[in-house]
Amino acid sequence: MHTYSVAEIFECEDDNNGTNVLHLKNIHVSMYTAIHQALQFKTYTIVAAGYREFRGHLRWHFITKCGLKIRAGKSLDKIWRVWRGSHVVSPDKIGSVAGVPFMDFRVLKMVRSHGTYDMQCEAC
Repeated sequence: MHTYSVAEIFECEDDNNGTNVLHLKNIHVSMYTAIHQALQFKTYTIVAAGYREFRGHLRWHFITKCGLKIRAGKSLDKIWRVWRGSHVVSPDKIGSVAGVPFMDFRVLKMVRSHGTYDMQCEAC
């Protein structure tokens, strides 16, 4: 019996010099794992990002350099918005990542707030 896996296909903008975050335009949210379930206490690099609704809320979805597909919690969302805001000259839309360089972040600890788990992160 043959088994087949489903591949995720996404469009991305041109990456001229290999240092810009790719823009995920076609996100399948079921393929992304909550940050507290996927990450360990180490440093990661975001290489692709997209903004998509998940369970009634708009959330950032990321692909890391090591290939993890994660859905951002509050801590990572906060540092990503600051990072993106400092590099995007004129954000045309809320999900714009054009011209944003790779962001390194470090996972510090797991926290629980209002019954929800999250990973506390900081930019490197």
